[in-house]
Amino acid sequence: MFLKHLTLQNFRSHEELSLDFDSRLIFFVGDNGEGKTNLLEAICMLSWLKSFRESEDSNLIRWGSENYFLRGKIKENQKESVLEIGFTAKPTVKRKLKFNQEEVKKERI
Repeated sequence: MFLKHLTLQNFRSHEELSLDFDSRLIFFVGDNGEGKTNLLEAICMLSWLKSFRESEDSNLIRWGSENYFLRGKIKENQKESVLEIGFTAKPTVKRKLKFNQEEVKKERI
């Protein structure tokens, strides 16, 4: 399974970011505090549906925002799929998961 595309909105330090991965070998390079680990955390969220650093979804929201959104396009055996995670903290706490544009109910996870 390969991650082909990653989109982040209001996730950790990233206001908006869209990346295409065209190679099997990817390097994240940058100074301290530029968001490299946040990218890995977003990939982890799409893989495990939870963070490896944080237990509360509300702490993943970019400072000053009320929600975050992640989208990953994956390819496996010539088939592409899209996984989306959205989380809103206000006015009420709500987490939504979609696989290929269909909402996945909490009971199925």
